[in-house]
Amino acid sequence: PDVDEQRAIADYLDQEAVQIDAFVAKLQEFIGLLRERRASVVRSETSQFEGPYRIDKIGRSTKVGNGSTPKRDVEDYWKSGDVPWLTSSAVNLPEVNSADQFITGQAVRECHLPVVNPGDLLVGLIGQGPTRGKTTICRIRATLSQNLAYIAPDKNKWLSEYLLWTLRAAYSEIRQKGAESGAAQGMLNTDDIRRVRIAMPSIPEQKRIVAQLEKKTSSIDALIAKAK
Repeated sequence: PDVDEQRAIADYLDQEAVQIDAFVAKLQEFIGLLRERRASVVRSETSQFEGPYRIDKIGRSTKVGNGSTPKRDVEDYWKSGDVPWLTSSAVNLPEVNSADQFITGQAVRECHLPVVNPGDLLVGLIGQGPTRGKTTICRIRATLSQNLAYIAPDKNKWLSEYLLWTLRAAYSEIRQKGAESGAAQGMLNTDDIRRVRIAMPSIPEQKRIVAQLEKKTSSIDALIAKAK
């Protein structure tokens, strides 16, 4: 089109773009507020209990460990592997139902890798980004790298889902332990995880708290998804 028409089109698009960008910014602010609200709900529910409870170090009634990376140049460790091998990126998932890397049974045996079972928790150990200190739940039988810790709970004392909610609520506290390590990029170790202190109510109370959290956060999650 001629120059006047081009200018009119450009002016119109500038005006529309400003309005759309402002609306997107408002939605992003709204999502941020919803996430803050969600975190507040989780912190509140995991600190209010009906009946007696005690606070203890998580390592007293769980098994905590981490894995390793089999040598990449040993073909027998990787070729045609069928054992899921998880890296620290797994903690960015709501729950782990699959893997994108696999190793062989020979690698598991010779590298003395631990086996993580469904219901065990995974915690990121390394990184300046949000990964360090994040927790997720594993729903498959797998093994893992040295950058992940696993927590295998005593089923008589812990409901896995309660531990998941509680450790996610304690994310800032756990992450800070890595910042205090002195490592350049911040690093947690399994002893840091073992020393985390959390409330241990009865199993029925843990189930009640989980049910409440799932109910209260589901509506917030729906609003966040709609805003996105």
